[in-house]
Amino acid sequence: MSDDNYAVKVKEPSIESDKKPAARILQTTVSSNTSPRQTCPIHQSASHSILDCKAFSQLQYSERRIIAINNVLCFRCLGTHRAADCASNFKCDVCHRQHHTLMHRPTTDPTPRSTSNITPENTPHLSNNAPGNIYRDTSSKQHTLGAHVMYTQLNDQGDNAKNCSKTLLVELTMKSAPDKRLVAYCIIDEQATTSLVDDRVPAFFNQSFPLQEYSLSFARPDCTLAATGQVVTGLMVRGINASEVINIPEALSTPSLSDTRHEAATPQIAKLHPHTAHLAHLFPPRHPEAEVLLLIGRNCGRAMSTESLTPGCEPYVHKTPLGYALVGHTCIKEQLPTPAFTVLATRVDTRNSNSVSVKYRFPSKLPDGSLADSFARNAEDDLQGLSRDDRTFLSLMAENVRTTPEGHIELPLPIRDQNLPDNKIAVFHRSKNTLNKLKSQDSKLKSCLEAMRKNIEAGFVEKVPPTQLDPPSGRSWYLPIFCVDQPKKSKVRLVYDASAKYNGTSLNDALYQGPDLTNHLRGVLLRFREHPIAFGADIEAMFSNFKVPAEQRDLLRFFWFDQNDCNKPIVQYRSTSHIFGCTSSPAVANFGLKHCASQPFPKDYDLARRYINESFYVDDGLRSVTSPECAIQVLTKAREMLFRHNIRLHKIVSNSPEVVNHFPATERAGEPLHLEMQPTSVQRTLGVAWSTLNDAFMINVTIPQRSFTKRGIISVVNTIYDPLGLVSPVTLMGRLIQRDVLPPKDSVNLLQNFGWDDLLPDQYKVGWDRWIESLRLLKLIQVPRNFYPLNFRPQKQELHVYCDASDKAIGYVMYLRSLSDEGDTHVAFVSSASRVAPRCATSIPRLELCAALEAAKGATSTVTELERKPDNVLMHSDSKIVLGYLANKQRRFSKYVERRVSIILDHTLQSNWHYISSKENPADYASRPTYPDTLTSTPWFNGPATLWNPSYCPDKLPQEEVSLPEETKTASILLTAITQETSPLASVWNRTNKLNTLINITRNVTKFKHHIDLVRQKRGITLAPRPAKISRNDALKILIKEAQKGPYGTILALLENRKRLPENCKTTELTPRLDSDGILRVGGRLKNANLPFCVKHPALLPREHPLSTIIASHFHEESKHQGGHITHGTLIQAGFHIEHGRQLIRKMIRDCVTCRKLRAEPMTQIMSDLPSDRIENFVQYSTSPI
Repeated sequence: MSDDNYAVKVKEPSIESDKKPAARILQTTVSSNTSPRQTCPIHQSASHSILDCKAFSQLQYSERRIIAINNVLCFRCLGTHRAADCASNFKCDVCHRQHHTLMHRPTTDPTPRSTSNITPENTPHLSNNAPGNIYRDTSSKQHTLGAHVMYTQLNDQGDNAKNCSKTLLVELTMKSAPDKRLVAYCIIDEQATTSLVDDRVPAFFNQSFPLQEYSLSFARPDCTLAATGQVVTGLMVRGINASEVINIPEALSTPSLSDTRHEAATPQIAKLHPHTAHLAHLFPPRHPEAEVLLLIGRNCGRAMSTESLTPGCEPYVHKTPLGYALVGHTCIKEQLPTPAFTVLATRVDTRNSNSVSVKYRFPSKLPDGSLADSFARNAEDDLQGLSRDDRTFLSLMAENVRTTPEGHIELPLPIRDQNLPDNKIAVFHRSKNTLNKLKSQDSKLKSCLEAMRKNIEAGFVEKVPPTQLDPPSGRSWYLPIFCVDQPKKSKVRLVYDASAKYNGTSLNDALYQGPDLTNHLRGVLLRFREHPIAFGADIEAMFSNFKVPAEQRDLLRFFWFDQNDCNKPIVQYRSTSHIFGCTSSPAVANFGLKHCASQPFPKDYDLARRYINESFYVDDGLRSVTSPECAIQVLTKAREMLFRHNIRLHKIVSNSPEVVNHFPATERAGEPLHLEMQPTSVQRTLGVAWSTLNDAFMINVTIPQRSFTKRGIISVVNTIYDPLGLVSPVTLMGRLIQRDVLPPKDSVNLLQNFGWDDLLPDQYKVGWDRWIESLRLLKLIQVPRNFYPLNFRPQKQELHVYCDASDKAIGYVMYLRSLSDEGDTHVAFVSSASRVAPRCATSIPRLELCAALEAAKGATSTVTELERKPDNVLMHSDSKIVLGYLANKQRRFSKYVERRVSIILDHTLQSNWHYISSKENPADYASRPTYPDTLTSTPWFNGPATLWNPSYCPDKLPQEEVSLPEETKTASILLTAITQETSPLASVWNRTNKLNTLINITRNVTKFKHHIDLVRQKRGITLAPRPAKISRNDALKILIKEAQKGPYGTILALLENRKRLPENCKTTELTPRLDSDGILRVGGRLKNANLPFCVKHPALLPREHPLSTIIASHFHEESKHQGGHITHGTLIQAGFHIEHGRQLIRKMIRDCVTCRKLRAEPMTQIMSDLPSDRIENFVQYSTSPI
């Protein structure tokens, strides 16, 4: 095999500290760093060492590296010992890291993956592909690499590997992040004792795990590498064309794995061999973006299972749980000598692997998408997140989802409490009473028996076997059953009461509800309106399509007639599927539906996958496309994807007869259908329906008969269902009546004395009756489904949002303005919303600000849901105060205003907002109650007349001064500091004193400006992009120009305009001139000298600028601190003239620590003490010289 085999030995970390244990000795032989002169490995001569070898210094880095590795040389000093044992202090002169300068790796000379041609034969070569520079033997004992290149040229199949191994295309998931999937290649290696995973995998799933030190052993016993990685758990792998999901018990993370993608079999390779051609369809095509991210070792025994399908003939086809692999030689040409790839794995030392518990540590690198900055704002910060129970639910689903042999998707009941009380007797008596009452209602009994018959025949329900009538205590639950009439659909639904309590506990209490995975109905309807061809379909028996594991079915027991015969006794049944009534069923069904869409299908199924993922609201799927052919393709492939798991997509309906007629009559919805867009379990007063004949939204009105009481008014108003806000001004009136008849508790209103079921005074009944009667006129309203006419081709689309407020309510309305290629304009109603103003609202400006806030949120939500994003979003308000709030940058306001302005500007830009007069603002109707007959005569559905004008241009806010309320004025100022920076580099001068660092910063800033220019070009701004990369000299020129702008600004302006400089200016004495780059240079009289231009005319720099100090300091170090005279000469030769430069250099040398040490005054010797005879006391003339 050509697989890289790895053996892992886990080190023993310390309990007390994360550091490596100092007392553990990993090597018993010690080599001295001061050994005698070593033999040159290139010339095999002792006359010189490798440090003195000129041939070695002239080699490329990759060649020097291979020689050092092959001869086991230290990278730090090139001695004959390991780098870990090196005590030298060598540092690279280029990057200042701890390796010899000869071992510096330049960026322009990457290490090749193949063997260098300078290496002698029979020498093992080491690749840099494996984790942590893992050793891989790529030697050839008979032939050099040239034979391999020749083979590649002779083989016409350039993409095919000469040898294939067990490298398979798989899909990686993780239990803690079930909503993410990663397509990658994996290696199945029977010789590896544990599994390895690339570091990018846990980072992709935003997961971190405890760190563990381990050692990797390869080829020879002395080839061992110490490493540190995460102990990754919860990783799951599934073959791209397989259904079985395999759990990886444990995997160690590593920086990278060997790239064996070229060894993965493809259909093209399999077709080349007669004995494998019939199996070519079992191999997936090569994935251009997938990488090798996983190596599965023997610790995952399930993945080792292999069945050979072509015994005795090479290459061999192996069937594994992850798919089919082709193993062996695959070249169909004459086999030419090529290098052999051999790896010998060693045993794993597991004696100490579990002896010490490792402390949990986060990895040093943050994964992509993690919260690197605690204060950073994210677009999803305000969205609802998942609770801990939600994450537990998703983890349970992801870990236990499977496909039954019959093809059904099986998902567990997300049970949180396994010990439930025995409610068998209580439920039996209740069910007996319910069924006895049902016998007295013949029509309902007949419907219930028919519904149960279908469930039994479909396998959704089964009779409990006699041997299992008494389940273990705490592992069963009995559900009361009852039937519910559905008058709109003229059928009866059997409902299992999972909320029924026994001893204070119900089944729903013991289940995780799960997150809301249902698509937003408003988003589904918006996407449903984007294209001319619309279609819909329904999933039959949504919840029942997903099976419950056999061991959990006793939790769904109930009582029913034996053999579905009402004349026979009541016996025990149980549901085999998730039921209507469990709080977890909606989340389970949505998870299962998205799991169906996540299965591997060809690329032409992508539209169908999106249809399943994005266009279903519960069991109804609505979508719009550009053509009938596309609709047929989406529906056909979606039906195939779902039917793979025995899920039937039927009741197909469309506004195109071609789409409907393509499918059998049994799969159609029948006669022209008004598709109800509302939950079927709740009766609605007002509902939105789609008429396929007119391709328009209609308003269905079903007014329930309720008494005029507080309870009756709430019942009617709360059943109003208008997801798009088509008639929000009409529904607003009912909500205002509700607010009037429900005064606050502390109110002295007489209505406070009326109970919930007391008839209210007649003075309120007049308005209520008039509103109820006006609702009947809503059936005359029709709103086109599509945003533009059938033959209209929009070239540009704009979303216009209008907001307004009154003392009663706030509201907004949105329109989509489309412009065609021919210059035609069409305006379509998108959606609206109205909210009743609170009683405590203090001022109209505050209500106007709240309306703008709701409009900004609505615009963001709409743009997010739309498949085609509008080219521009324009916000309109008739409140000059609100527009003044948004435009303000200096004045301070109350916290109430500040918070809402901040949120509005988070969703929109200040430039998006425009002024509209109150008379033209259509949102005025959203903030005031309106009757249907009045609403149809307003521009509510068609938008303002100005939008229909092709040359429309929004109004700007008048320039007149607007008084902004709630401004907070400061009475006193203690300190005012003004800092003016005219350049992006202005703040860098004082942050570094190194010229090289300053030049690198300038180059990075220029590169960033180039990226900004590219973004501006993509947005339609015409400009010439600045260069992406600049040289060191160009960066220095930029710095010089920035330094000259301030002090020499006047001189630069005069020279650019070719005007004479003032005589009293000291700079005039230098006869300054501008070069072609706009740099101010010294003139002088050296024009004809044979010197470089920069020396004849050095750049002029002001003494006070920080750049002058930085440049002077740089050349002072370059001249090795040789004094002011030499430093000044070096500065001039480099092309710089600093005004009063000698004074600057003298000051710099006085502050230079190195120079102060070198030029310190010599120390004077202290004289010895005077002798005693010279300091004695004696009488004068008592002694005299001879």
